[in-house]
Amino acid sequence: MIDALYATSADTVVAGKRSQRYGLERTFVAAMGGLLFPIADLLVRQPAKERSRQHAAPTFEFYRFAATPSKKDQLIAICDDLLGAFPSLGGDDGLRSLLGKLPSV
Repeated sequence: MIDALYATSADTVVAGKRSQRYGLERTFVAAMGGLLFPIADLLVRQPAKERSRQHAAPTFEFYRFAATPSKKDQLIAICDDLLGAFPSLGGDDGLRSLLGKLPSV
């Protein structure tokens, strides 16, 4: 999404009017709080090893998506694969639902 945001001209942003760039900016900010926070929160609650005081953490590595299907569809598939082990990702307001609302970029 950030690639699409930076590839979209800021010249299209006009105060009081909708623009593609403004829509991407708003969606990006919402995704940071609505998607990344629940993932990071769930991750840091996972022990690194059984009975360990150390916990997992985000690595912030670059993830290379396959050319097809869309990046959105790939994220949804990853989430669907994890729902059995982490049911908190599902539900009406869960991560899985929010992924479905993202634009395909």
